[in-house]
Amino acid sequence: MVSSNVVRSRLQHLSSVGAGLIEGISCVEASMVGTYAYVFSHDGITLLWAVLLPFLFWPFIEVGSSYVGARSHRRFLDLMQAESGPAAASVAGFSLLVSGVSAMVVEVIAASIALSYAVGVGWIFLVPAVLSILFFVPTVSGKHWELLTLLGSVPMLAFPAVAYLRLSSQPSLLSGALSGLFTPKLSGARAEDVAAILGATVAPDALFFSEEAGAEGRVGEGGIGLGHALALVMAISLAVAFSSSGVALSQNSLRGIGTSLVPILGSYAYPVFSIGLFSSCISAFAVALRPWLSSLAYLTDNAPAKEEEFLLPTMVLVGGIVFFVGLLGNWVSSVFFLATYDSGIASAAGLIFPLALISKYVVSKKDVPFSVRLFLPIYAGVLLFFCAYGLICGL
Repeated sequence: MVSSNVVRSRLQHLSSVGAGLIEGISCVEASMVGTYAYVFSHDGITLLWAVLLPFLFWPFIEVGSSYVGARSHRRFLDLMQAESGPAAASVAGFSLLVSGVSAMVVEVIAASIALSYAVGVGWIFLVPAVLSILFFVPTVSGKHWELLTLLGSVPMLAFPAVAYLRLSSQPSLLSGALSGLFTPKLSGARAEDVAAILGATVAPDALFFSEEAGAEGRVGEGGIGLGHALALVMAISLAVAFSSSGVALSQNSLRGIGTSLVPILGSYAYPVFSIGLFSSCISAFAVALRPWLSSLAYLTDNAPAKEEEFLLPTMVLVGGIVFFVGLLGNWVSSVFFLATYDSGIASAAGLIFPLALISKYVVSKKDVPFSVRLFLPIYAGVLLFFCAYGLICGL
């Protein structure tokens, strides 16, 4: 007979694996889908190495963030203030606010467009209803958004099937994918494309998720490894699927993305993709909202318990930005691609300073693995290089 201690130990192990698994799968949401579609449908698979790059560093980011949470049991920005001073913590807070609000705007636009395909109404008219749904779900579901994340990701599993079908039937595409994956080169692409890919793949939300999980003892190395492996497969599959669907995606429509799933799902491709995208928007919005509220509470000297007081002002702010972006884009669905691309760049830039502060904190801690102390600052430098280089080239 299995003792209760053994059962409890196994449940704790499953919980730790599940935390890393959820974080890995949850990266496949509107920001990644839109950014990858925008970049790879134009540049092909020459930038596949930029997809692989963040996955090489992501485990070290999560281990470092988990260490911070497990040792401090304090809010991230509170700890950064104690270690680096209030000015540095405030800069980190503002950078997280910018990346956070850009992520929420993308999720609202994507969810509105996905819903518009189902009801046959212009997406801009659905924004108020979508805002209500996205803000309401986190307040009633709490930490149970993990289930929404998993459910929302299920339709996205069709992309690996599409990628496998195309790679197996096109030997030249397979050789090109291997070359693009392991031969880093820009080859005429823009540096900001790389920054957008990096930001869409590993967003600042990962810092907060990992710190919270570390504080609660919910992250294990097995969970991180499994989550990253699945997320890497999904990310490469998205890039391959979009790179060979340039004609459809050149229409700059979410329906074009659904078209890439037709070889697997047939006529069900469009409703299945719309449902999957809408579901993933709900969970991704909940993930982005938490660090936003935490940063806002810190910058306004409010206790964590008062974070919900910022929900209504945040709803108004996000809604106003969405309408402004829609106005600039003439209310067409192509605004989704531009919004996700810019959000990816904002996420990459917003991760630089907080990551640098975490690096400063863990680099002197001898009980942190040397690889974590080495690669955290390196990845911060990588992000800084591509963001700065892209900015300079764009001037």
